[in-house]
Amino acid sequence: MRRDDAEAVHQMRVATRRMRSVLATYRDLLPNGLANTLGDELQWIARVLGAARDNEVLHHNLARSLSSEPAKLVVGHVRKRLDAHFAADLATAQQAADVVLDSPRYFRLLDALDALIAEPPFTALAKKSAKSVVPGLVKRDGARLRKAVRDARAVPQGPDHDAALHEVRKIAKRLRYTTESALILSPKRAARLVAAARLVQDILGEHHDSVVARGVLLTLGMRAFIDNENSFTYGRLHATEQFRGAHLESRFRSAWKSFPKSVL
Repeated sequence: MRRDDAEAVHQMRVATRRMRSVLATYRDLLPNGLANTLGDELQWIARVLGAARDNEVLHHNLARSLSSEPAKLVVGHVRKRLDAHFAADLATAQQAADVVLDSPRYFRLLDALDALIAEPPFTALAKKSAKSVVPGLVKRDGARLRKAVRDARAVPQGPDHDAALHEVRKIAKRLRYTTESALILSPKRAARLVAAARLVQDILGEHHDSVVARGVLLTLGMRAFIDNENSFTYGRLHATEQFRGAHLESRFRSAWKSFPKSVL
C-alpha cells in the first residue's frame, strides 16, 4: 500500500475481510468480546481501503461499457464527465487511506493482532478437538446464509431488495472464508462449499457493482441535464446496467438451486 503497488489495495482489503470473517465465526473461542472488538477495527480499515478500490473498479466497468456503445449514440461529454467524477473521488479516497495508514488507531490494530497471534487468550471451547467444534460453526454460518436468502426473496424489487442481496453476498463471503479455514477437516466437502459460496459472492458482487453504477449514472445524467447537455447516453448506460443487474440476479437464483445442502 505504501509503495502504491498494483493490486495492493485489493489484497490488503481482502486480508482484512478474511480476518474479520474468521474472527466472527470463531468468536466463542476468544474471551470478552475480543473478536468483535478486533472485527470492528478491521471493518473500519476495510471501508477506508474499499473506497479507493471500489472507485477503480466502477470507473473501469463504466468506461468499458461506454466504449462498447456505437459512436453515434455517445452524445455529449460523457467520457470527460466520467473521468472527472472518478478522478476526484479517487484522489479523496487515496488521501484518506494514506492518513489512516499513519494513524495511531491503525498501529493499535496491528499491535492487537500481533498480541493475539503471540499469546491467544483462548476460552475452554478452544481446547476441544477441531472436529467437534468447527463443523458446528460452519453450519451456523450456513444457516445465516440460508436465512438471508429467504429474507431477500421476501423483499419486493427496489433498493431494499438490492440491499438484501448485498447482505447475502457478505454472508456468503464469510461462509467461504470460514470454510477455507476448515479445509483440512473435510477436504472434499469443504472445497465444494467454498466453490459454491465463492460463486454466490462473485455473482452478487457484480450485481452490487451494477446497482452502484446506476446511481452514478443517474447523478451524472442529471448534472449534464442541468448544464444543458444531452443526457441520452447516460440513460442508455443506466438501462444497460439495469438489464445486467436483472441477468445477474437470475444467475444467482440458478446458482442457489445447486448450493450444497450440507456443510462439513
